Amino acid sequence: MPHDSASHRGDESPERERPNAQQDEVPFAFKFKAPSGRMHRLQVLASAGVEELVVNVAAKLGKEIDHVGGEPTVENGRMGKLGFALSYLDNEGDTVSITTTDDLMEAIKLARSNRRDKVDLFVHHSEKAPLPATLDPRPGLAAPPTPADSLVGSRKQSTESAEPPPREIVRKPTVDKGRRQSQRITGSVPNEYMIPAAIAAVGVVLVGVFAMGRSTK
Repeated sequence: MPHDSASHRGDESPERERPNAQQDEVPFAFKFKAPSGRMHRLQVLASAGVEELVVNVAAKLGKEIDHVGGEPTVENGRMGKLGFALSYLDNEGDTVSITTTDDLMEAIKLARSNRRDKVDLFVHHSEKAPLPATLDPRPGLAAPPTPADSLVGSRKQSTESAEPPPREIVRKPTVDKGRRQSQRITGSVPNEYMIPAAIAAVGVVLVGVFAMGRSTK
């Protein structure tokens, strides 16, 4: 009737809940790194709850499960405090624990809203901090160089350390201002040639004077 509302009649909720119900029946991917460094991928139904996630993770770990504290118990959709712990990174970069079925659904919902096809899990001991599942836990450390790389690096370093000797700067002799003026006055004749000529001229004058003196006597 015109005076009846859809929410009052209960006609709206089935249409809105149907897509979410369908998504819960579609397996979603989870990926994590084992203590040995091996990567594992598994599929989990959100409707199956956190128990299926714990069982699949334990099956993938195999004998490595003891390194993370063993398999935890699950009762009434909640993980026990003993055994390994599960967590993931949200869209703000915070580590969020998965301990219940609601946490599992929230992780899948967040991944789908961010258009991701998987959830990166951290499988770690419950008493220790989680480690990155898909990233290197020690990204700042580089792999050790091979012997060949070390030899090449040492040769390169020795080559770079052997710097060429400094070049000697040969400066041209400068001629002072007075010398340049004297050269201009004397017709650009250097002083090296003027001094012997002056001495010779003085000698000629003295000889002339002496000769004139003798002739006068």
